[in-house]
Amino acid sequence: HNEMYTGVMLQGRRRKVSYKSDLVVELPRTQWVRVEGTHEAIISPALFQAVQQGLHRRARSDGTGTPHLLSGLVRCMDCGSTMSKTANGRQGDARISYLRCQGYVSRGRDGGCTRHSIRLDHLTQLVCGRIRSLVQEHYQLNPHALPVPQQDTCRHLEREARQLLAQLADQKQVLKQLCRDRAAGVLEESVFAAMSKTFSEEQHQLEHRLAQVQAQQQAQSTPPALLLERAQALLRLEEVPRELVVLLIRSIEVGERQPQSGKQEICIHWNF
Repeated sequence: HNEMYTGVMLQGRRRKVSYKSDLVVELPRTQWVRVEGTHEAIISPALFQAVQQGLHRRARSDGTGTPHLLSGLVRCMDCGSTMSKTANGRQGDARISYLRCQGYVSRGRDGGCTRHSIRLDHLTQLVCGRIRSLVQEHYQLNPHALPVPQQDTCRHLEREARQLLAQLADQKQVLKQLCRDRAAGVLEESVFAAMSKTFSEEQHQLEHRLAQVQAQQQAQSTPPALLLERAQALLRLEEVPRELVVLLIRSIEVGERQPQSGKQEICIHWNF
């Protein structure tokens, strides 16, 4: 661990369609609010970049636009081919997806390999369970390592937030007056469009900075007990992120199921 590395807080990844609706939509990455230096980073920037490259290199969409947790990591234990997904089963109303050897799919039994078929959900549960065990076995959360709120920083952020809110209020009043002047014929349409664009851009910058300040305020004002509770919840890994899977696992090999015993060998090759 190197204390020179600082963590990043990401906010604004989702928003409600309307205040009248509970529907929430995902926002593009370019609209996220990124706040640097809110906490010490768990991994170094170099390791983070390596994981990001692995995600882009190995990711394949599952049809929803989101790469599956194990996408690009599972291989046939016998011929080394990638295991490809196929949905050819049902359980109630749900379709069951399986993985099978791509070498067998493309060449058949004459190609020297067999199906090596395995249920994708069962394999995912097995891998996630193993990752949870590793995290719980090797990582112990130190409550004394949690960040301590700084009073000077809190006061500075509060003062900046008030200033930004006041500037935004002024911007709204100016835009309203511009609209009145255009309606009264005082402003030409081209002049109004140019001024409106300028004020809108400034308003967007103010709102972006306000979101950053509020994110920092939230990080500073969260009680240590709540921070500890949130950290412990994250370590339970109820949902294992793909970034962690790619960071920890080099590949997963699936053997052929034994017809008599029903046993199937699964071998996880770790990056450590």
